[in-house]
This record gives sequence, C-alpha cells and structure tokens, in this order.
Amino acid sequence: MIYKKYLEGQSLNDIADLLTKMRVRTIRGNTRWNGSSIRVILTNEKYIGDAIAQKTFTVDYLLKERRKNKGELPQYYVQNLHEPIISKELYYLVQQERKRRACLKKKKYVRRRGRIRRKIFWKICAV
Repeated sequence: MIYKKYLEGQSLNDIADLLTKMRVRTIRGNTRWNGSSIRVILTNEKYIGDAIAQKTFTVDYLLKERRKNKGELPQYYVQNLHEPIISKELYYLVQQERKRRACLKKKKYVRRRGRIRRKIFWKICAV
C-alpha cells in the first residue's frame, strides 16, 4: 500500500499520517509513523527479495561497536535472496518517482530582516 500511495502522488508525511490514523504498528510496535520511516521502506531493497551485504561493520567486537560502511569495506549486492514482498517493477517505478520529485524541488535558505526563511525554487533536470 505504501508504494502504491507514493506512486499516486502522496507525500511521505501523508502516507505516515494515513498509517497512524489506521493504527498500523511500526516494526517496533508503535502506532505513530513519520515520513523518514516511509522513506526507509521505499528505499529498502529487501522488499524485492535482494540484500546489500556489509551495510554496517563491527569496529570492535569486544565493545560491539558498529559503524555504517562508507567505503571502508566492499559491499555486495545479493539478488533473489528471499521471497519478495513487492514486485521489482513497482520498486523501480518508486525509485524513478523519488528521483523525479527530488529534481523538482530545490530548497534555498535566505536571510531577511534577521530571520532565516526557506524558499523553494523549482528546477527541471533529466531523470
């Protein structure tokens, strides 16, 4: 439902509000959703049955300290690791829509009368 609502034009926050109103529980059992949770779902390759290995790594196994892998170790993309939840076509349509929406808006902060205000400038770019 999340992927379809996004393709229908709803924003991340609109989808989060809808799930909150429907009292759908998050992975941690909460009933309150936010837009960043929806973004994580929309960009997670595990929903199509794939996985990226070594997104994080253990720095110190005694202290159990983990870090995001920002190029320190190689990452591996594993396809068809498990049964997909959504189709790959739907997933890739959402990724294209995300790029399209990101291209449309460009935020710029300007200072006026001592206050910082946000202006949204529209731009067109190739997707």
